[in-house]
Amino acid sequence: MLKVVGSVCDKQTALFSTVPALHDAYARYKAILSEIDAVGVQAATVVKGVTAGKNQVREQLVKSALVVSRALMAYAHLAGNVTLQQEVHYSQSAFRSMSNKNLLFISKKIYDKGVEFASDIANYGVDNTMLAQFLAAYNDFSVKAPAPREAIDVRKANNEKIGALVSQAADLLSNEIDNLVFILPDENADFKNVYKNSRNIVSRHGKTKNAGPPPNENQPAQ
Repeated sequence: MLKVVGSVCDKQTALFSTVPALHDAYARYKAILSEIDAVGVQAATVVKGVTAGKNQVREQLVKSALVVSRALMAYAHLAGNVTLQQEVHYSQSAFRSMSNKNLLFISKKIYDKGVEFASDIANYGVDNTMLAQFLAAYNDFSVKAPAPREAIDVRKANNEKIGALVSQAADLLSNEIDNLVFILPDENADFKNVYKNSRNIVSRHGKTKNAGPPPNENQPAQ
């Protein structure tokens, strides 16, 4: 992985400073790693914010549906309307465990019953204002319940950006840093071996970096 190589090279700042080209190449490499981290943090922050907003709207819908359903249940019991009581009988835990699709379906059913029996449940603490708030919460969640487009778009864009940055870092390693480390004096053999091993770690795609092209079997030995 890219950061494994970074952790190995970070210990060799003094050595790298003796080779200007290597020092410069590694500085560019570290800048790319920092940018990858920044993009990842940005994506996580946006996705977290969208999810939090969606959960807040869902909780408001659950609260509204629960209040109206309780008022309808109380009225239905007094009126002896068993059918109505059964139609709107949902506990708080039941609402919260529903899928988004079911919550929308059940909430709409309860809202419709609330409108139908609005004059009857007015004395139970549910007036037209509360019903309007219920409908607003329903409409708001209807928009946010599907997969949040913003979060999906941000995740996709940032994944593409991270992919491009990873390619840049890999290209920088293969074409500059690998070559510059290779030509370091022999007294740095220990570091060179550790570096080589870090470059042979299985990549994030499950492939091992090849040390070079396969030998040509038809080429005569030197």
